[in-house]
Amino acid sequence: LLMVVGLRIYFSNPLKQIRLKKKVSKKGLLGDFLTLFFLTVSNPVAIVVFMAVFAGTSVFGDDPSFWIELFVLFGILIGAGLWWYTLSALVNLFRRKFRLRVLITINRVSGVIITILGGFLILVAFEPFRSMLPMG
Repeated sequence: LLMVVGLRIYFSNPLKQIRLKKKVSKKGLLGDFLTLFFLTVSNPVAIVVFMAVFAGTSVFGDDPSFWIELFVLFGILIGAGLWWYTLSALVNLFRRKFRLRVLITINRVSGVIITILGGFLILVAFEPFRSMLPMG
């Protein structure tokens, strides 16, 4: 699956995506936000990682209180919000510098990297080929 994603990114055409983005979305900003929010909330990997971190580090201690749980929850929300704001601000700051040729190069490089990582995952899944990998 990862190799398919990498190949799709490699062969994608940023010009078509730019033309599609110029068309007005029927959902609007609220619809886009809700779509992304529910996509993020339903990410099982993120949920399992948060559960593992909280369980492993005893964030709530032996006697969790409502205020500690609320403090941790707001810390996560504020941290995630600041992270996405920072990413959005940086993209907005540099978006004029991304010409079509740069976007194509980014697609090609990231597509190759993702495809190679997917190939390594497939090789690692098969025990007889593990000795061929540089990891040992």
